[in-house]
Amino acid sequence: MAATRICSVPDCSNPRKGRDTMCGPHAYRRNRYGSPTGGGTFHGQPRAFLEAMVSTDSNECVFWPFGSGYASIRVNGRYRKCHNLMCEMAHGPAPAPTLEAAHSCGNGHLGCVNPRHLRWATQDENRSDKVAHRRLGGKLSEEQVLLLRSLAGTEPIPSLAARFGISRASVHDIVTRRRWSWLP
Repeated sequence: MAATRICSVPDCSNPRKGRDTMCGPHAYRRNRYGSPTGGGTFHGQPRAFLEAMVSTDSNECVFWPFGSGYASIRVNGRYRKCHNLMCEMAHGPAPAPTLEAAHSCGNGHLGCVNPRHLRWATQDENRSDKVAHRRLGGKLSEEQVLLLRSLAGTEPIPSLAARFGISRASVHDIVTRRRWSWLP
């Protein structure tokens, strides 16, 4: 019986993959990232795009070209929202763990990553921005939300959803205060 051939990467005791000198995971990293120990890093076109835009002097929205909305990319093995990453690249890490990236342009939902439009803000400050840009709560006004809450319990959720033109899940979130939590 032939001895098992071991991966050529130091400190790896996995068996080689076929005729390759490395195990499957190391061969994959070599082929994908150029190094058998590479990978899990922020690389390629998305990185180049953010690095090019981090010093933009444009006041126009810069939209993420690799997806839409609040796009995410993988950085060091975990997914990060692109606008959060850009805010961190342009303004440094969030000064406190409770702060989040806020858009001054109101176009975050469309994928704006212009660093001039991003800043670290509290959740309440970010919510105020969304209200000012009419981006919070979707189709409803504050008056409609209060009316919906007053009707909850007297009318079935599917009926309320149809009446206000929103989903049943949205009705539930409004009634349980997962949305519009600052209203009474």
